[in-house]
Amino acid sequence: MRLLSGAVEHGRCSAAVLPEDERRSGAFLSCQARPTGDVTVELTPANRYRRSRVHALWNGAAATAPPA
Repeated sequence: MRLLSGAVEHGRCSAAVLPEDERRSGAFLSCQARPTGDVTVELTPANRYRRSRVHALWNGAAATAPPA
C-alpha cells in the first residue's frame, strides 16, 4: 500500500522487507503500520485483489482508497 496523505507509525518492519527509500516514498506494510490520524492510501498492484474502494475502520481511523 502507498500512503497518499496522513501519517503512519511503521511498527516492526525490517529494512530488508521495506527499504527506507520506499518508506519515504509512502510505501508501508498494512500488517504492521498504524495510522496516526486520518489517512488516504493507494492500493499497489500487489493489493489489487482487494475491492477498488476500501472503507475500513483501522485502529480507530477511517481509511479510504480512491478507485483505481
